[in-house]
Amino acid sequence: MVDRIERIRALYRVAGQQSQNTGMDTRRAAGQSEPQDTVTLDGDWQQTDWTRAVNEVLESLRDSFPSIEIVTGSAQDGDELKQLAAGLGGGKHLVIDQAFLDKMAQGPDEFQEGCETLMRLLRALNATDITGVYVTEEKAQTWKYFEKSPAAEQMEKAKQLLHWFAEMNKPKERKKTIFVTNPRNYSTKGKYHRLSRAASVGQVNLLISDINSTINNLQGEAMSSSENAAKARRAIRSLRTLLQRATRKISRLQAEQLLSAKKKRAEREQKQEEANRLRRAQKEQRTKRKRADAATANGGIVQTPVQNKRWKHGYDEFAAAAVPACPLPSVSVGDVGGAGDAAGGTVELGPEIAL
Repeated sequence: MVDRIERIRALYRVAGQQSQNTGMDTRRAAGQSEPQDTVTLDGDWQQTDWTRAVNEVLESLRDSFPSIEIVTGSAQDGDELKQLAAGLGGGKHLVIDQAFLDKMAQGPDEFQEGCETLMRLLRALNATDITGVYVTEEKAQTWKYFEKSPAAEQMEKAKQLLHWFAEMNKPKERKKTIFVTNPRNYSTKGKYHRLSRAASVGQVNLLISDINSTINNLQGEAMSSSENAAKARRAIRSLRTLLQRATRKISRLQAEQLLSAKKKRAEREQKQEEANRLRRAQKEQRTKRKRADAATANGGIVQTPVQNKRWKHGYDEFAAAAVPACPLPSVSVGDVGGAGDAAGGTVELGPEIAL
């Protein structure tokens, strides 16, 4: 790991030395060889290269210490650090402040010093019983995480049972609604699909009975003055159209069955030409029915779902955010604070270490 860091440092140091000569005139005098090609670099290229070097080292550290989760985060004081550590829970963690990474990317000396600091902290974290280390630009803070005791878990379960019993014994009007009822769905798309898949007269007759029952349920709402009356009337019109298609499908199925019976009779009487003609007629009748079924499957009313505007707004903000320079996952007190409370563990901060 140390050799790899040295190779990365040497590579980017050579690139930095080459950048100092970009302002020199590379044209040779007349009579010499052809002039060399030159590359013009941006003013901030060196900072970008060192940032990439820091990212490569972080990936190498994650591979070299698989038992330690390396993340970036920030805590303003000891209370926030306790909350952050409680949210991370058990396991070993190294939390690196972004200011420390920015300092590493300033040049070769800062890069070397930051690499040595991270290696020293990771080795100590791996060899001791310390649960985590938080690294800032000037110091490092250690902590230990203790899981919830069995007695505390039993007390938590007892409190939860008492809360459930209290909810059950409340008067009916004070009880909270556990299950959220869905609004009435006026979609007829499912019944259209059901008719297109029906393969016998019996299945179509069952669907017709279901359609008539649905129409009877919607008629009262369609005649009222509620805000959904228009939707109910539209659904009734769609279902009545479906009834007409169901009647035509019964006629097609019966005609297909009649042709099949005549074909079998001609085959028994060994009337080959008649049997072939009836077979072709039966195939044509089946093709017509399949086409009608395909058209039926594309019909019906689809209930338009309500768009979650809050989710869409959050997604737009996420999509517009800039890609972070550091490839490590980031944690914050707001993200993991609730998880630490749910876990019920305790955090004990260790002494601060000056870097």
